[in-house]
Amino acid sequence: AQAEARNLVKQSSSSSNNAAAATASSSSSSTTGPDDESSLDPANCCVTCRCGSCQLCQLRTYASHPWNINNLPQAKGSVLRFVREDVGGKPITGLMVPWVYVGSCFSAFCWHIEDHGLYSINYNHMGAAKIWYGVPAEAAAALDAAMRDALPHLFKRDRLLLHKLVTMLSPQQLAARGVPVCRAVQIPGSFVVTFPDAYHAGFNTGFNVAEAVNFAAPDWLPFGSSSVVRYRCESRYMTFSHDAMLINLVREAVAAAAAAGSSSTRPALPAPPTQQQQQQQQQDEDANAAAVT
Repeated sequence: AQAEARNLVKQSSSSSNNAAAATASSSSSSTTGPDDESSLDPANCCVTCRCGSCQLCQLRTYASHPWNINNLPQAKGSVLRFVREDVGGKPITGLMVPWVYVGSCFSAFCWHIEDHGLYSINYNHMGAAKIWYGVPAEAAAALDAAMRDALPHLFKRDRLLLHKLVTMLSPQQLAARGVPVCRAVQIPGSFVVTFPDAYHAGFNTGFNVAEAVNFAAPDWLPFGSSSVVRYRCESRYMTFSHDAMLINLVREAVAAAAAAGSSSTRPALPAPPTQQQQQQQQQDEDANAAAVT
């Protein structure tokens, strides 16, 4: 979309420059040049156009749309927007920036939960359907036990096997061991959302192109704290600092509360009871107790 926006802006800029050459210099000075980097951003490329139907307007709408999963990690309701870490000066890919997955017939993704137990969202852009299997968070321990029971020789070699995304077990075998498993079919143009600490796996029924990223609603925070403890017990590296994220969150909450307090009058707290009021309250309670007896 960004490359297409650049080409469209350059075309429109060159045509506008040609038209501006025949007009007064004052009007031509306001024309956006093809090398203006701000004009090549899909989010800004339609500043002067509000028709809503041209290609540039459509690109701008797509870039800022709330269901564009590029925007979800930094959305207002996602606490991942308080993750300030990056890799090489760029946001953490897969976590803060979506990955694109190109599937083929029977290509699979093995049983796993997301890093830090995060939410995830997957959008199937085109092609064949994806088949998903999911296990709720409250049954995660049961899936761990079932996998170890079914594949003891593999877990003997690697106790962290489930975190390697290389192990698949039939949903029928999990169900036979008491693990609740649900199934979903993701057709093109549809989303699949996985919840915190929910195991999921699946496969593609043919060629398709999908996009996925993580996000974190506020109710994820307890799961995130538990994942920190789990990572430490298993000697695993964390994708980002959970503590740093919490510090950033609290700082912004304090700043927002201070700004709200300065702009509005808060109700005063009730004054503590005086000694006379406490004595009167005690006498009333004694009188009520005597009346009951």
